[in-house]
Amino acid sequence: MLLSLSGVLLGGLTVFVGLPMPWEPIAWVVCFVAWMVFALRNDIPQPFVTIVAAGPMCGIFTAITQLLFFDVYQAQNPWYAEQLADGLTGDLMTGLLMQGIVLGGVFGAVFGLITLVIHNALGRG
Repeated sequence: MLLSLSGVLLGGLTVFVGLPMPWEPIAWVVCFVAWMVFALRNDIPQPFVTIVAAGPMCGIFTAITQLLFFDVYQAQNPWYAEQLADGLTGDLMTGLLMQGIVLGGVFGAVFGLITLVIHNALGRG
């Protein structure tokens, strides 16, 4: 799923730029809005299923990018220093992966539903 590869972009932004609250969730929203526009412009036949399936995969790619460059991620995100210091490295890595899957799933479900509603309102469903 090509859409889910945008998780590498989200992961790269968090690793190499650092995104404090509220910028990281805003970046996720921008990504999923772009997916909606893509799905609607290209008349994807099952936009809900497509976006819901791509969401957790995007989260996995985001987490993998963060984990591959974990030392850089920690350095670029000092606002998470306390959270990162409180856990064991293995727990943090598992937590990042689970967070990516859950966030991707939630964003996928919400934006997939919005896309489906718009898709049907346009008479394409």
